[in-house]
Amino acid sequence: ETSSPSATKHMPVMSPPPLKPKPQTPPTTDFRSNLRQRPADKDTSKSGEPEFKNVFGNLRKTKTQNYVAPDELKNNILRGKSALNVTDGPKKSERKDEFKDAILKKR
Repeated sequence: ETSSPSATKHMPVMSPPPLKPKPQTPPTTDFRSNLRQRPADKDTSKSGEPEFKNVFGNLRKTKTQNYVAPDELKNNILRGKSALNVTDGPKKSERKDEFKDAILKKR
């Protein structure tokens, strides 16, 4: 328990335990032989095109005829106007002319 040099000896390095041979795993059965074979489509083999290309050919093109881009400037102005309506608009501050005040005090 004291911190003497003999108490702080390192643990001796141990060699790893001897490796055990792995047990033989039983052979897994192949269930693929029980599956039914799908009939090959003759349409795809003739055209030479993949199936997904055929699907994309049948899709409609997108139309942007009714799309209107959002007008950011207009939205910004309208937000500012509504904020001014809430606060009853800008307040006029009283203008102070310090030079004029100094002259009037001297009189």
